Amino acid sequence: MGNYSSKIYQCFPSYISYPSGPTQHFVQNTGPAVPRFDIGEGQAEFSPDGSMFGFVHNRFNSFYLFDFDRCSGTISFRDSVHITQSNPNEWPLWGGTFSPNSQYFYANTQQRILQYDVLAPSLAASEKLVGVDDGAGNPIFRPRPGPNGKLYYIGWGSETNLSVINNPDLADTLCDFQQHSVQLTSYHGTSIPDFPNYRLGPFTGSSCDTLTSINEFLDDSYYDITISPNPNNGIFTISYGLQADRSGKLRVLDINGKEVYLRSLPIYSISQQLELDFLASGIYYLQIVSGKNSESKKFVVVRED
Repeated sequence: MGNYSSKIYQCFPSYISYPSGPTQHFVQNTGPAVPRFDIGEGQAEFSPDGSMFGFVHNRFNSFYLFDFDRCSGTISFRDSVHITQSNPNEWPLWGGTFSPNSQYFYANTQQRILQYDVLAPSLAASEKLVGVDDGAGNPIFRPRPGPNGKLYYIGWGSETNLSVINNPDLADTLCDFQQHSVQLTSYHGTSIPDFPNYRLGPFTGSSCDTLTSINEFLDDSYYDITISPNPNNGIFTISYGLQADRSGKLRVLDINGKEVYLRSLPIYSISQQLELDFLASGIYYLQIVSGKNSESKKFVVVRED
């Protein structure tokens, strides 16, 4: 058995992936000495843009932020913050993840969600309370980013819903935390799918980048929009493929070209569910705009009422 009460420096092995398989490049020890992890004692995440690494440590009740150099593979400690319990019964940190635009890190206990601005001079000074457990169900456990740019939280224990941060790229309570708001078709037990950011893309402008993103083979104006179902009653799902490092806007236009709906598409998002039940029966155009490029797709709304 390991001595889990001892303090060690964070150890980061770096690997290079060759066609023959991964090979260890070097090992780094950096950052303040903390108790080593046991199973389930925290959550570690890279930022969506690949420039930072952050993790929360349950036993030490702290959030640690590192800078990551995608070119050299080196990682360097930047800042940390220790979370003070809001009351004697509050459990320590369990989860944490970055916003899609990589500016904010969300760290949570089972009773609170705290937002930190990683661009601020001090993590501690940037702390904002953006969510509080309502006590109506299982307490907050861990978050995962969704394909629509939102952050989804599982609860501790079996339940039939998820909590969500609807606008994680916005500061303070504008991020809009809604607890127990996403209903599931069956129970889940303290688990949620863990998908890497497959759309990170190449390290643009780096002299060490020898990889080519699949997006470079696509025309910038081609977003591969799909609408399902089509026709629909104003409630439908779209999927799309923005350039890996760009956000966008979604517009819905009527047959005369008048804009009837507008929303932002977060960076790295690939899917959205739209509930436009205010639309009358007719033909509409869904347009995605990103940078100087745009693409439109026709859809039909059929209302039976």
